[in-house]
Amino acid sequence: MLTLALLIAVPGLVATYSDGARELSVVEATPHFSLKANESVHPAIKPAFRAIYVGRLDVKDPGKYKLVPGAATVTLDGKALDGNPRELAVGLHALTIEYRRPAGAARLQVLWESDAFGPEPLPASVLSHTATPEVAVRGQRLERGRALVDQLNCAGCHSQATPAKDAHGRGPVLTEVGGRTTAGWIYRWLENPTSYRSTARMPVMALSEDERRDVASYLGGLGGSMAGARPTPDPGDVGRGKEVFDRVGCAACHGGDHAPVSLANIGSKSWLMAIEEYLKGPDKVEPTGRMPEMALKPHERAQVAIYLSSLRGAPAFEATVPAGDPVRGKTLVAERGCLGCHTIEERGKPLANALKAPTMTMTMMTTMTSSTRGCLAPTPPATAPNFRLGDQDRRAIAEALAIPDVAPAPAVAFRREVAYHGCQSCHELGAPAQAAHKDVPPSLTDTGNKLRTAWIREVVGTPRQRLRHWFELRMPTFKHAGELADGFAAVAGADREEPPAVAIKSADAGQMPRGLKYMGRGEEGMACITCHDFKAYRSGAATPAPDMASTYRRLRPDYFKRWLRAPGRISPGTQMPAYFTDVARDTTEKRIDDLWVALSFENDLPMPEGAMAAGQMVKLAPSKAPVVFRTFLVGGSARSITVGFPGGQAYAFDGETCRLQFAWSGEFLDVRPVWFERGGRQAVPLGNVYHQPGKLFPLRVGDPNWVTVPRFRGYVLDKGVPVFRYDIGGAEVRDRFDPLADGKGLLRTIEVRNAGEAWFVPGSTTGMEIIGAQQDAPGRYRAAARGGVARFQVKILPSLPAAPRQSVAR
Repeated sequence: MLTLALLIAVPGLVATYSDGARELSVVEATPHFSLKANESVHPAIKPAFRAIYVGRLDVKDPGKYKLVPGAATVTLDGKALDGNPRELAVGLHALTIEYRRPAGAARLQVLWESDAFGPEPLPASVLSHTATPEVAVRGQRLERGRALVDQLNCAGCHSQATPAKDAHGRGPVLTEVGGRTTAGWIYRWLENPTSYRSTARMPVMALSEDERRDVASYLGGLGGSMAGARPTPDPGDVGRGKEVFDRVGCAACHGGDHAPVSLANIGSKSWLMAIEEYLKGPDKVEPTGRMPEMALKPHERAQVAIYLSSLRGAPAFEATVPAGDPVRGKTLVAERGCLGCHTIEERGKPLANALKAPTMTMTMMTTMTSSTRGCLAPTPPATAPNFRLGDQDRRAIAEALAIPDVAPAPAVAFRREVAYHGCQSCHELGAPAQAAHKDVPPSLTDTGNKLRTAWIREVVGTPRQRLRHWFELRMPTFKHAGELADGFAAVAGADREEPPAVAIKSADAGQMPRGLKYMGRGEEGMACITCHDFKAYRSGAATPAPDMASTYRRLRPDYFKRWLRAPGRISPGTQMPAYFTDVARDTTEKRIDDLWVALSFENDLPMPEGAMAAGQMVKLAPSKAPVVFRTFLVGGSARSITVGFPGGQAYAFDGETCRLQFAWSGEFLDVRPVWFERGGRQAVPLGNVYHQPGKLFPLRVGDPNWVTVPRFRGYVLDKGVPVFRYDIGGAEVRDRFDPLADGKGLLRTIEVRNAGEAWFVPGSTTGMEIIGAQQDAPGRYRAAARGGVARFQVKILPSLPAAPRQSVAR
């Protein structure tokens, strides 16, 4: 009988690495990595290593599968792969991957493919193991210890060399700390940081009450220009600040008492002006870059500061204490190790750390964890800082220090950066995001195979690189995130070098024009501009997509091709259409290649057919085929469906009330206002409105005097012309508009099915000519069913004075 442990699927593969001197087991999400010559898969393993990955492959659909292991050897269900496709049943299949690292740069990326999909990197979602062995549990404990050594900045005191400047455990700069808080707050913080913030990493320092007063007196006098009273803010201002705080994403890391960095009592620590100044440039205070810039506008920054200054839940921290001796306090700061984590500058020079702590060695750590002396003792003495470490954490630190680093390991560094910067607070990355937002940020899973490293670095470190301009949620700007940007490719097994520039085939100079044609709305066009922005302009789509002109600079070419072939496989539920489902493979590949060549021209690419730039407008311009565009509309509703015909006729249909809103002639739409800056405005009909019917729904079924609320069922395209479908009183309606042959109006054809007769009651017939129906009362027309269909035809003709777009009634 199978044990419970064997029935539970644990994500990832059990990886065992050995370099001849040491063997280490850990759990890896995938077997993929990309290494430079001096790098390894783990800091404790030399660059020349052997790797074995053991687990299971989960097959969701039966069929023939092929695995391409690159330089590795793969065994599936006990049989080595021979390069040929293998028939696999649904379920779990035993998987072993073996790899020996060659000299120099190296990559491991296992690909798989089947009858249903093309080659792609083996995803983490299909890899698992049954029960994590003890050796891998020890490996996880090792990682925990390494993380604690970093987070607690052990090297800040216990190091022969200068403390590592990239240690994440460094504390804030204290040069002007008195301008951010009071001596009273500092005194009580030093007594026990967790009494103010439960998640505080700061230890309880070995200071007497008098010494705390002295230190507080010294630090509280460092920069006091912003110190002042704490006035009670207006509740409305607090509410507006809270709205910005939640909307832009601050709450992802700071929301609630148990958030990674709780701000529950920040108003008891700091003042309004100090908080606002901090938000302008957090890196002046936070040298590790943990607190990013949030691209707040000045008024947003002021509003957030008002909200935060109102959070005064720790009154004891606001009370004053008797002044101490600041001169003695300065000496204590240097002697007790404060400067191992904090920086204080005087006249432009940092104060030196005078603490002489033991060198961080295994012998020292073993002694400290097993004795009553030092910060790693089970109960630290009064002379040592108390980090509040449990037995498991103390053991993990000791084991981590017993295994020294022998090589850089980008995957391990990447995981550390992801955790430190809180990426998973907002983004899905192997697991769901920890915080829910109205704006759902893109998944970071497999980003290394998707995005170019140079682009990731720009997005992480440059506030202007924001593709989703319609998001209220802000992507922060991190000052020190180079390892984070580079690590995506390293953990995905993607090439760490930038992909080569596209080569335009000399024998095929038509690639760019063809690719441009596919983006537009003309013949053979895929109408990419319906949803995607282009250059500095906005598509106007209700669900916009990123700027196409940035595609080549953002995406890796292999991902671009995989995405176009089957977008739903990469992102289930995506609104991106699958254009090539029923297209021959050769044709598919050629068209994708043409698109990629065209996109390589980036901002030098001409506008695709169907979109024209004119001043501050982005005009949708029907040329050879009708354009159907759903949008918010000036003079229309939030569910307007606009249709423009070549030749200059256009109309707006309400997708909620199933009513013609108005018709116009001339140019079609300016869609720039819909998503200009932060969006929310309406598209503007261009040209002249010449017809605007009454507001009542005109069709009747069963009773000519009874107005029935229609139920919209969508529309279908007949040679590019939409045929709207809706139900009224149990009857099915098909409603279509075509331009008149002379180009001076529209012909509306309404077919009512499953009704013996129907009535058309327009209210006013101005600008209308009803064809094929009897007038049986003033302003009312009746059509009897023939062949099960009652039909009305209505000519819509110019009836209003020329009305430019500014005069369209809302």
